[in-house]
Amino acid sequence: MNPRQDFPFFSKRPELVFLDSAASTQRAKPVLDAMQDFEESHYSNVHRGSSTLSEEATESYEQSREIVATFIGAQPEQLVFTRGTTEGLNFVAQARTYASVLYTELEHNSNVLPWKMRARQTFLMKPTDLTITPDELNEALQEHKPKLVTFTHTSNVTGITNDVKELCKVASDNNVQSVIDFAQGAASSPIDIKKVPCTFLAFSSHKMYGPTGIGALYGADLEAEKPFQFGGGMVDAISENNITFSPSPQKHEAGTPPIVQAVGFAAATTYVKEHQRYIKDNVKGKLAKALTEALHSVPGVSLVAENTFIGSFTTSHHSHDVAYLLGAHNIVARSGHHCAQLLAKRINPTGTVRASLGIYNTQEDIQQLKEALEQTMKKLA
Repeated sequence: MNPRQDFPFFSKRPELVFLDSAASTQRAKPVLDAMQDFEESHYSNVHRGSSTLSEEATESYEQSREIVATFIGAQPEQLVFTRGTTEGLNFVAQARTYASVLYTELEHNSNVLPWKMRARQTFLMKPTDLTITPDELNEALQEHKPKLVTFTHTSNVTGITNDVKELCKVASDNNVQSVIDFAQGAASSPIDIKKVPCTFLAFSSHKMYGPTGIGALYGADLEAEKPFQFGGGMVDAISENNITFSPSPQKHEAGTPPIVQAVGFAAATTYVKEHQRYIKDNVKGKLAKALTEALHSVPGVSLVAENTFIGSFTTSHHSHDVAYLLGAHNIVARSGHHCAQLLAKRINPTGTVRASLGIYNTQEDIQQLKEALEQTMKKLA
């Protein structure tokens, strides 16, 4: 079975070759159906309501939290719903002021700026290659002695996955807290937080066939963290001189939460879990290899990393020009720095063209990309 049939987008736009899943994936029909059913039959605000409908909505919302938490091997009380990975990382940076933070050259801006703005001191680690090794991390921790280290699980520029289990062990051995940016890995690389000794982990729904506007933050001990937003639904009692916060995770979710999106997020994690074997064998296996071979075959194209589901490449032309002309052939790819300017500048100052795979892509998509890229390079010559 080809999972492409699970995505209504492609029946509406059959002419497009969508190779932009690293930016945001299309929505799976089980996700859309779950959200529509909730909207039409169960919608109400959650918590604090005594009606049967409010109780139904609350049950669906909290059940969604349990499903998403289980997806990463966590307990529900260890998972806070956020607006996405960016807000999750900002949560950690805002909840306390770290004296010093170590980050790497491979990071998305969302895993750089919060620390630059909030930590008293930051240190940049520049890996020798396009991956973070435990030895290099240990050396950096020994040298800088930060209170926290943060790193990407999977690069949104190269598709290379770091051994986060070993990296977190190195951090723990150095008595340093660790944060994992799991945004790019959630759709393709299962993780069991019980075996990965990180302090925090953040990811987004829209990178894994779910809705935008919602993500999750795992915290090993969220009860110990201070809230960084304040409003309704997060307190048990308030008086003129005293505030009693609700237990975690409620104390970290001020205001009306993204209820419908939470239902969709849970459906997305279920969908990914059900298709893990297909993703491993095809998206990260056969298709990734085919993408590498196709890009290598086009004269004038230099691939950044091989055999990954993210095929970023450079040419002698500006990345925006290449992507624009590919668009004329109905190829949806992305160009530029991909919000990872530190890494992009290391690879190519003008950025790269990025063709990224999803569960719905096919060998035919890759062939069309190859043919369109050949014609584009000839036109630019």
